[in-house]
Amino acid sequence: FIDQYLGEVYARESARFLETDHTYKMEMPIVDPSTLSQQPVIFIVDAKTRGGMMRYAAHNCGGGNMTVLQFRTGAREAIGFFATENIPALTELTYKYAGNPATYFPEGEECVCGHPSCFSKTAAA
Repeated sequence: FIDQYLGEVYARESARFLETDHTYKMEMPIVDPSTLSQQPVIFIVDAKTRGGMMRYAAHNCGGGNMTVLQFRTGAREAIGFFATENIPALTELTYKYAGNPATYFPEGEECVCGHPSCFSKTAAA
């Protein structure tokens, strides 16, 4: 375990999600055990203005050196970063962002993760 993804939490259906800038936002599906529905309610953890250091973890098209898992601690849901390998000191922390890689970078910018299957290299080919 490395750290949690921290930030403001709100339902995806709320007006806050309608903002166009989705930088530093992660989805967290939660099934409410008090209802009969098994459909999860999607919450957003927004670390743009308030959050921990993991909001700065970099993208890596190959998966990086961490994985992201949702877990429960007591009655609280959380998003955690876990090492997928031994990470030496001063190594950049990276993971593969979810969704379409084309949406990670503002127009005109490209991925520079350096992985052989990097999105920017395959998109240019």
